[in-house]
Amino acid sequence: MLTVLRALGANDERIVEYFRGISAGRKRSRGKDQFSIDIPEGLKINAANFVKSIELQLWSRLARLSWQTLGEAREFVHSLNLKNVTEWRKYCNGYLRYKVKKPADIPANPDTAYKHYGWVSWGDWLGTGTVSYQLRTWREFHQARTFVRRLGLKDVSEWRKYGKGDLPEKIKLPQDIPIAPWVVYRTKGWISLGDWLGTGAVASSRRQYRPFPEARKFVHQLKLKSNSEWLKYCKGKLPNQAKLPEDIPATPERTYRHRGWVGLGGTGTVAPRLRKYRPSLKPVRSPMDLH
Repeated sequence: MLTVLRALGANDERIVEYFRGISAGRKRSRGKDQFSIDIPEGLKINAANFVKSIELQLWSRLARLSWQTLGEAREFVHSLNLKNVTEWRKYCNGYLRYKVKKPADIPANPDTAYKHYGWVSWGDWLGTGTVSYQLRTWREFHQARTFVRRLGLKDVSEWRKYGKGDLPEKIKLPQDIPIAPWVVYRTKGWISLGDWLGTGAVASSRRQYRPFPEARKFVHQLKLKSNSEWLKYCKGKLPNQAKLPEDIPATPERTYRHRGWVGLGGTGTVAPRLRKYRPSLKPVRSPMDLH
């Protein structure tokens, strides 16, 4: 039946409009309902409700043949007061039960259904006014950077909090300044987040470190006793020691991996995997033989 109705509906809009009206509560035209089914003995069926249920099931399948116009559908969606695309997805999946059910002739993927029929953006569809990144007009890079530097943010962590609105004492981030400036300004003057915030901090991958022998000499002068003390020193937890220079890495085993790395500490301790052991003069059968 569905296959026949879809074929007819594709060529006769009256069929689609009839089922659309039924789904909206319009009264059916008078006439007898003729159908033949096997009903288990003792089971009572309300013929009118049975027919209506079938019609609604058919409509849920036929609706995609004739979506509501973008204007009509958008007006309905605006009345839902959804905040973002995530809420729209939840609504379409039936998770927002306090909202009126989505009509079958409004698509769950409007960006696809109305792509060539007036689609603007999700902000326009939901009525939030939000404009997607690629459609926004951003403030010129140097002007945006000047604004951000005046905020006095200390690091990337504070920038992220600010972008989320978690620093209420700061002026709100203007809509024409991006939360991800490294994406928007990648080819328009972007250097680093340290440059963006005005802190002067440079990402580890971009820093120029001093040669390994010079870095090791500096660390030896600190007279640190262990790797644990080195980690504390790097975190600034040894106030009696000079601050770690920016051109000496906190993870030297990575930076100097192929540049002479053996160790930095100057304690004389050698990792077990790097130790050279004296060959045994006789076979060792058990740990007790070592004593």
